[in-house]
Amino acid sequence: MGTGGLGGVHRGFPNPPDVSADLAELARTQTLVVSSGIKSLLDVRATVELLESFGVPLLGYGTDDLPLFYTARGGPQVPARVESAEEAAQVARTHWELDLGGLLLARPPDKSLDDVEPLIEEALSAAARDGVSGQAVTPFVLTYLHEHSDGGTLAANRELVVVNAGLAAEVAASR
Repeated sequence: MGTGGLGGVHRGFPNPPDVSADLAELARTQTLVVSSGIKSLLDVRATVELLESFGVPLLGYGTDDLPLFYTARGGPQVPARVESAEEAAQVARTHWELDLGGLLLARPPDKSLDDVEPLIEEALSAAARDGVSGQAVTPFVLTYLHEHSDGGTLAANRELVVVNAGLAAEVAASR
């Protein structure tokens, strides 16, 4: 499956106690999710720890660093790296032969928006100020980023989805 970014542990956890259902579902479902890492508006390091606790392998596609959705680098080091769709498919096959759940294959974006973190902080502050919480935070932040980046983040998000879906198709065809 290909997506832009994976959900996870929201910043500020445990207040609010907000963790995306993506993680538990990925842990129990035999699937390989291709994304550009974990959505950078989340607590990326806590999400990586939770994935490890759930037994979900994290693979870097041609990278040793976890991409941060819009940015190619900046996240923690990935535990394992693969260089091809075929190699990712082999790791997934072996994982599933052990009757285990899902895997996350993190692919860096081709165009890294390295200056987006301050804008994310601004968006999260605006959400808190406006009383936005729970499931409404992500759409609020994405809209805020789109409006305050002159559409740059929306264009990047669309590109991520297309490229990641393409890689997911390559992995599936290699299976």
